[in-house]
Amino acid sequence: MNLYKRLIFALLFASNGWAQNASPLNFLILKPGDPGATTELASEYLTTITNYFTTHTPYLRGKSLRGWIANHPDSALAIIKQHPAVMAYVPAGFYFKHLLHSGPAVAPVAQAPRFGKHVERYYIVAAKSGPSSLKELKGKIIRTSFGIDWDYLRKVVFPAAFQPGAQFKLQESQNLADDLFLLIEGAERKPAAPAALLLDEELKHFFEVDDLVWPQLKITWTSTDLPRDLFVVIGDDWSASHQRDLLESLQQMSRDPKGKELLELMQSSGFTPVDFELLNRTKEKYFSTPKAAR
Repeated sequence: MNLYKRLIFALLFASNGWAQNASPLNFLILKPGDPGATTELASEYLTTITNYFTTHTPYLRGKSLRGWIANHPDSALAIIKQHPAVMAYVPAGFYFKHLLHSGPAVAPVAQAPRFGKHVERYYIVAAKSGPSSLKELKGKIIRTSFGIDWDYLRKVVFPAAFQPGAQFKLQESQNLADDLFLLIEGAERKPAAPAALLLDEELKHFFEVDDLVWPQLKITWTSTDLPRDLFVVIGDDWSASHQRDLLESLQQMSRDPKGKELLELMQSSGFTPVDFELLNRTKEKYFSTPKAAR
């Protein structure tokens, strides 16, 4: 090979290697029902958190990492299809349904307590004068946030004797705050109004801190303990040591000024190891319950 050909070959090889290194890895966050959880609206937060990972996690150090966020499972799936993720922070139901058996290796690494709660729960909330039991809610309308995982609700959240579509009508709310005020004003006088709302831990906290609204409501039903959102890694490149390093960097966020700011935005005290006992118990229930049509 003459000198000219060697130079051309070297340039092509270097160019190809640079293109591969320049191609960013992807990190996905899914927050169902949150209107602000779009990549455009949360771009500053995504830049900050991906910069944190690329400077504090050995496997990601020096790499280009791009963040994405979605507020509906369909949007999250569209993002993953176009931009395969190496990490994701998602609800347990999304992990079971779309990641666990999707093909690439997936491993839960951490979870984050929020609002002082180490587990997730769902609550049915009604007006003080409204239904006081699941029996009183049969045949009634219950509304919840958009982007909710219907399979997860049926298989894991609701008891077998109280299922959406069978014992009650479950609807996605266009505006939960408006529906909440309908409850307070007297839903029984408005046929199309809900009899109650289904809230997760975050939504319950949002309304609970309102001293004018919350005293006019009551919790009619509370679910069993459920796994919190999971921080998972995706792909065979995540060795056991890389996963340990990532968990360590997540746990150290509460001791880092920038990491602490990110946790405060999440309203979390910090990441913890996965509660695999609860996760496996929930997974067994999810996969042993037949899928019901919506």
